[in-house]
Amino acid sequence: MEEIVVCRGWPGLACGLLLCYTKYIMIYLYAKQHRVTGLRYFGKTTRDPYVYNGSGKYWTNHCNKHGWDIETTWVHAYEDINLCEKEALFFSKVYDIVESDDWANLKPENGINGGTVKGHKKSDTARLKMSIAKKGKSSGRNTNYRTGKKHTEETIAKMKLAQLGQKNHGYGKHLTIEHKEKVAQALRKPRPEASIWMKEVWAKRKAQKEQI
Repeated sequence: MEEIVVCRGWPGLACGLLLCYTKYIMIYLYAKQHRVTGLRYFGKTTRDPYVYNGSGKYWTNHCNKHGWDIETTWVHAYEDINLCEKEALFFSKVYDIVESDDWANLKPENGINGGTVKGHKKSDTARLKMSIAKKGKSSGRNTNYRTGKKHTEETIAKMKLAQLGQKNHGYGKHLTIEHKEKVAQALRKPRPEASIWMKEVWAKRKAQKEQI
């Protein structure tokens, strides 16, 4: 079990006094599987393992895209936190949950703090999974919640108002002479790439006008 010290006020006690006691919580290791894609996830929780869906980034992004049609395939309860840690790491190693494409875990699960294992180095496969979870790119999966979305005119107006006057991060700040000189030098440098890009833009606009 996981040991937690709980402190709370108690009726009748003087102001500022707290009653502290130890609360023991059962620890669960569980395995989930997506019914549509077959992807699996291994995790730890102190909640109801049949209700709790897991919180891994790759796993949640995958379920957000393909739907939360998942099932709990395995659960085991632990009172001994050391035994839980030992078996969680053993499970992670045996099923190779980080390297295998069958599992959504980005790091080994240790049954204690979400899978942070001291000395563990992320493999290329783990880094790829993390990259997909963050960027939402690769394998045709779109996991970035902002991809393809645009701000409404109302939202843009609110964002502009939020940057006016004293709310602006640059309010009251002045560039130093040295900084101004660096900006001026940067603007004076020839930028052939920008020049080519502008020529292409104007050529496209001219072609569009001719078509009209």
